[in-house]
Amino acid sequence: MSSKPFFPLLILLLASLACGLFSPAAPTAPPVPPPPTIPPTPLPPRPVEPGEANPDEPVFIIGEIPYTSPFFLDT
Repeated sequence: MSSKPFFPLLILLLASLACGLFSPAAPTAPPVPPPPTIPPTPLPPRPVEPGEANPDEPVFIIGEIPYTSPFFLDT
């Protein structure tokens, strides 16, 4: 087996690695910061009406709830 083609390839590989390590590419410009974001407009306050007038109001449940309760069933 001839080793003549191996040495030029090895020298070429080492030279390309050395060029990449000792003379890196030109420095790039610093990244441009993103424009400031505008905060969203806050929603107007909505009065909370207790009881059945406001079905979105959280409900505090005390005790054990069976899994057959309408609370767990999608009706």
